[in-house]
Amino acid sequence: MRKTTAIGSALLTATTLVLGGGASAASAASANSSDPVGLYFFDAARNVVAHYPAPPAGCTPVPATATLHAAWDAGFSRFQFFGTADCTGTFTVLDTLRSYSAGRFKSFVPIP
Repeated sequence: MRKTTAIGSALLTATTLVLGGGASAASAASANSSDPVGLYFFDAARNVVAHYPAPPAGCTPVPATATLHAAWDAGFSRFQFFGTADCTGTFTVLDTLRSYSAGRFKSFVPIP
């Protein structure tokens, strides 16, 4: 039930972003980005903690407080998430909408 609630909450947040609602959050690419397209990381309170409008190149840190990510368009489809900061070792392949415990993943690489 909790996972369903978390995903529903994130979808509501995402819908708000897409329909023009603002989010006072740090953006990974631009602090002033209001474009709803891209990859978003949310914390447990469903605040945006990072936004990537386009797939980053190479190994990228996952925000420490992230508990969910959601991606729309912009070339995002799947990701390799790692438990290490340098994208080494075993990984988990995740799609465009997934929730997890904060701190579970330390870095990720988009899969083209």
